[in-house]
Amino acid sequence: MGRAGAAALVVVGSFLWPVLMEPAFNRFEPLAAGQLRTDLLELADENGTPVQDVLVSDASRRTTALNAYVSGFGSTRRIVLYDTVLDRLPDPQIESIVAHELGHVATDDVLSGTLIGALGAGAAWRPWAGCSRRRDCCVGRARTPRAIPASSRCCCS
Repeated sequence: MGRAGAAALVVVGSFLWPVLMEPAFNRFEPLAAGQLRTDLLELADENGTPVQDVLVSDASRRTTALNAYVSGFGSTRRIVLYDTVLDRLPDPQIESIVAHELGHVATDDVLSGTLIGALGAGAAWRPWAGCSRRRDCCVGRARTPRAIPASSRCCCS
């Protein structure tokens, strides 16, 4: 796969996660029409963050945590509220939480995090990780650096 492949996997995963993985682990329903939905969409518009929908996740089946987030890029971007937030907080607090999350979008935190993750994945890629299974990887019986943990060292060292 290589360094570029590891980095590309992080970037592609960032785009596919909201579309493929989130629905595999959560059920989403559109937030019912009403003042809160209208206010959240207006808040996103004022922030310059186009969102396609405001969804409610069925998070209460596995947690009591209160959370909201903005997910996706471009045409898949949406505001997601945990059902626990709707059950336990008044609308002004929900709007405040969503405003905070929209701030992450406005300052490109998600994009920055994706790029940093891609760089980290590329830097962490170790071509010698599979050496213990492949005897041909140690051309000339070269020793691996001492900085590499013994469990990751080539079989020929």
